[in-house]
Amino acid sequence: MRPRFYELFKKHNVDLLLAPTTVSLPMHASPTNHQTTTVNGKEISIFENDRNSTPGAVAGLPGITIPIGRSIENLPIGINLDGPRNADEQFLSDVEIIETLV
Repeated sequence: MRPRFYELFKKHNVDLLLAPTTVSLPMHASPTNHQTTTVNGKEISIFENDRNSTPGAVAGLPGITIPIGRSIENLPIGINLDGPRNADEQFLSDVEIIETLV
C-alpha cells in the first residue's frame, strides 16, 4: 500500500488527501456494542464505516481528523486529511491553514 500512496503524492504532485472521516454520519453512543451501521439502506460493518481514515494510517502516513460541523442531531462531523510519508512538518503546516478555513 505504501508504494501506491508514494506514487500518488510524488507522481501526481498531491500535497494532501481529503475525505470524510467516516462514510456515514456519527452513531449515537449506546450501552450495547453495535457492530454494524446502515449507509444508504445497506448494513455495513462499523470497521467499513471508517474506510476513509484507515488506509493512510496503515501505510504510515501522517493523518488527522478535523471537526467541520455537526449533523442535524448535533453529532460531530469531520474531514480526514492524510499527507505524504516523512513530511510531517509540512503536513501540520497545511493542516493549520485548513483549520482556519473550516
